[in-house]
Amino acid sequence: MECEYCQEPSSPSHQCLSLVLKTLQEIEEEQERQTMRLEKLQSQAKNLLNYSSLSKNLHMFRGVQHVGAGCSGCGETPIIGIRFKCKQCVNFELCCKCRDTFLHPHPDFFILSVSGVHEVDCDVCRENVGEIRYICRECSNMNFCHKCIVTVSHPHLVLETVLPLVVSVDIFPKKNLIYAVNEEAVVHILVCNMSVQPISNLTLKQTSGEIPFNYSPTLFDFTLNVGCKKTILLKGIVSKAPGDYVSTFRLFSETYQEWLGIDVVLNIRVAIDYLEALKQSLSL
Repeated sequence: MECEYCQEPSSPSHQCLSLVLKTLQEIEEEQERQTMRLEKLQSQAKNLLNYSSLSKNLHMFRGVQHVGAGCSGCGETPIIGIRFKCKQCVNFELCCKCRDTFLHPHPDFFILSVSGVHEVDCDVCRENVGEIRYICRECSNMNFCHKCIVTVSHPHLVLETVLPLVVSVDIFPKKNLIYAVNEEAVVHILVCNMSVQPISNLTLKQTSGEIPFNYSPTLFDFTLNVGCKKTILLKGIVSKAPGDYVSTFRLFSETYQEWLGIDVVLNIRVAIDYLEALKQSLSL
């Protein structure tokens, strides 16, 4: 009799190399299937955690309009509130109502609380990556847009996904930023994470103008979870001459090398002494 795998004569001592290779191939294929299944389960668990965090802060996003985004289920344009974007389709989106009722062959969706684009270009099509940014850490931090990930294969399966990074910024006090020479100036900047993923490793950088004290950007070692707020202190001893100083600041993500939010404008007036500063403050 012949071996059914290599067609060589079969005997009790016969060792079929083809059978060994076939078995190894089946083991590798099963391992790959299990790896993909595990990644899918991890992705679903991450989505559930994100949605759980969002559900506690839904009041923040009820009135958010996703300009330019229409629901593929009911046709609502623009989508208002939470938006769901299919991970496997180039452009398939659902509103919060249709996500639970509209039948779609793909189960995994991105959960988007706000809209926004990343100021980064795709390394494949050379266009802006848009609102979904994929980073391959194995390829020297190459960036990909959603369309290229869906339509063009990539050798590395594990990619870091970055959704729109959006923060709201407010300044306190809103007025009477008047200080005397040699007085400590303190400005409170309230930052709120409006994104659907945590933000960390932020730096507040001066983008233009002049302030009346020395300032060096520092890396803040806190993590802002979904819907959470944190106060950043901008302070220093006033050392410049009396006058008006106008400057702008903006948050920068060191992790993703991206600017966040909009420029914060600071108007600070320096008086010659404390009494003069108090007098000008009361007159405003």
